[in-house]
Amino acid sequence: MTTESAVNLRLPGVVYRPLRSSQLREIELSCLYRREDRSPILQAFLKLIRASRSKHARVKR
Repeated sequence: MTTESAVNLRLPGVVYRPLRSSQLREIELSCLYRREDRSPILQAFLKLIRASRSKHARVKR
């Protein structure tokens, strides 16, 4: 299972199928990275994830 945006990657040999479930409402995303890694790409990704998490937390309240 993946996000709709990941479908746009169009990876060779990968088939994306929609999942329809009355029980599946949310999925948990885990992000693992090396704490000492200061690459600008990683920092931008983490900023995006943190903003998304904050936005999601505000919507749930």
